[in-house]
Amino acid sequence: MNGGWVAGVALMLAALTALAAPSALAQVDVEVDVLENSILASFTASGELIDDIVVWFEPGGASISEYAADPGWLIADSPESIRLYGSMLEDGHTVKLGIKLQGEAPQIYWSASRDSTEVQWGLLLAPEQDTSEDAGQGATQSSNDMEQGILDVSEFRTIPEKPTPGSAIRLVGSGFGPLQELDLTIGGNRMKSLETDAAGGFVATRTIPNTLDGRVDFVLTDRMGADLQISLRLGETAEDAHVNGADLAIGELDSTYRRGDRISVSGTAAPLNSIVCNLYGPGGDIISVKVVTADHTGAWSIPESIIIPLDAPLGRYSVQVNDGDQTSEAGWTVESGKVIMLEPVRAIFQPGDTIEFNGTATPGESIYLILQGPAGDELALDSWTVGPDGVVWWEFATSPNLRKGTYTLIVSQGTEREFVYAGLGGVVEMPTVITFDKVNYLSSETPNIVITGTPGDEINILVLDDSDTVVHRGNATLQADGRAVYHLDISTFSSGVYTAIAQRGTVQDDHEFGVGLSVGASTLDISARIDHKPGDPVLVLGTTSSNVILTITLMDPDGNIVQRVETLAGKTGMLTEQRLRIPLNAESGTWTVRAASGPNSDVAELFVSAQTADGLAVRVDDSSVRPMIVISGAIQTYVTVAINEGDRLVVGPQRAYVTDSGIGQLPWSITIPGTYTVTVEAGSETASTTYRYDP
Repeated sequence: MNGGWVAGVALMLAALTALAAPSALAQVDVEVDVLENSILASFTASGELIDDIVVWFEPGGASISEYAADPGWLIADSPESIRLYGSMLEDGHTVKLGIKLQGEAPQIYWSASRDSTEVQWGLLLAPEQDTSEDAGQGATQSSNDMEQGILDVSEFRTIPEKPTPGSAIRLVGSGFGPLQELDLTIGGNRMKSLETDAAGGFVATRTIPNTLDGRVDFVLTDRMGADLQISLRLGETAEDAHVNGADLAIGELDSTYRRGDRISVSGTAAPLNSIVCNLYGPGGDIISVKVVTADHTGAWSIPESIIIPLDAPLGRYSVQVNDGDQTSEAGWTVESGKVIMLEPVRAIFQPGDTIEFNGTATPGESIYLILQGPAGDELALDSWTVGPDGVVWWEFATSPNLRKGTYTLIVSQGTEREFVYAGLGGVVEMPTVITFDKVNYLSSETPNIVITGTPGDEINILVLDDSDTVVHRGNATLQADGRAVYHLDISTFSSGVYTAIAQRGTVQDDHEFGVGLSVGASTLDISARIDHKPGDPVLVLGTTSSNVILTITLMDPDGNIVQRVETLAGKTGMLTEQRLRIPLNAESGTWTVRAASGPNSDVAELFVSAQTADGLAVRVDDSSVRPMIVISGAIQTYVTVAINEGDRLVVGPQRAYVTDSGIGQLPWSITIPGTYTVTVEAGSETASTTYRYDP
């Protein structure tokens, strides 16, 4: 940490204690403690309700590295500001804010507001400007001579740096005699006097007379007759700026952005004007505050692009800029970066209900769905090509004796993969899932790990190398949307395959990723089981070079790519990939699995056979209160069931999924007496039964 912090601690502590003493009109009392590069500020409401506190400093040699606040307050931060909101500070109550800084000690300000109206503001930290021996003697002398207000080290400035006639400005001073009254004139106009605090500083608000223009002198005079002045050229008023074509404006922005996008904000203003840029989130809360200055041509820009975090709330965002006279605003909508948007129609289903999911995906591409039960067992799978409208709808009929718990629908389309959860007989117990934004990284990159689960969960993060040695430990807290983004530092990782583990109690999930892997295997040999039927998973085994990336592709008999995944081989060169799956509607014939790494590749052929439903049978079991349609002898993953009363279709056609043994069940909500025909279709085979319902 910079030595200037340590050298000035004692003087700053004395200054800050004095700054905490409010004036007679104060509505917020502030107490500050400083220890090296850490600040603890206590804000106490006095006769005024406060719902918003901002601490900030101008960009320069310092930045905020860490912070903490009392529970119950929300925090919005930027490198140069901290905002507390979302709670209410009542009369006599206190909220504490701790800040740890990096770099040179800055001059820090604070403001308190109620219902977006500023109640009070002031100076939080006034670091010593000169810690030399002479400066120290000057400060000591001023403490002994209470009549001397202006010293050799005294200085003051205005905010903004280029005020305009009729505008309100803030005067900020330091290095004056403590507890002194200073007369102020602006352009020869006598203004309300200023009073310094016990540290010899002041912060005050005054209004520039609207009769002034051009260059104006700001003069401070103490009781001994000494004076100190600065001379500023006033800027144009809002009306003049408009006439002269110096309107404040924001450049054109896109109407929508996605998580992870970068937004460059720039515009025009009066030349050399200071501009405050406020970024607002979907709830109207300030996310960050930046101060920029227009160049001599009037062009300005925020130096760093605004990066939309991967865990940013969706909704409407806006940026508002103000130059002291004019305000301009522009906005955009942050949309999800997800390609697949699928949700259950309700959060909780009861055994015997049909679980339904609907949403959207990329039109014209194949989509794959696997439904897993609470124990992780696969209950159903499906695939089809999404229509031109992108609409996805899928359902699964449950039976009354089906196990209660959380059911997971794994949805894949291309390289995208999403997990959707539904509760059967109770609320969803969110599992912990960890995903990466890429398969392989350079050591100079920073992987963005997305962890999903129950909001508020504390997640432990472990990273293991290929010898199962822990090389990294960390933690993350899942936000209100059940997501957290963890930025992993891999700068010291050697080339190889690593495993990241997200733990919550006894629940965990893991994910493999590579660092510095190559895409050019010198050897490559793969194999797979020959015979498959529609719906079967495809297990690909093989050997290759150590620490390489491979692309595995599944192609149908016509050479169309059905599925493609990227996978890794570690230091042993062993390859195991089991994410490929034959579609349910697969045509019979010779299919191909191709593995490639750089110029080298290898191919394995599969034969997919058409299925028939030999021995297919259906019956109605009415031994319980609710009749159950029971299917047997099915070979395919699912059958289609339709129920007719005479020529009238009563139910379906709808799918009933069957087990590996060919058994399936479908609950029947029948209430009207009559004679019904139940028909089951599996491929080209059908089976039917007649059932008389007479309760």
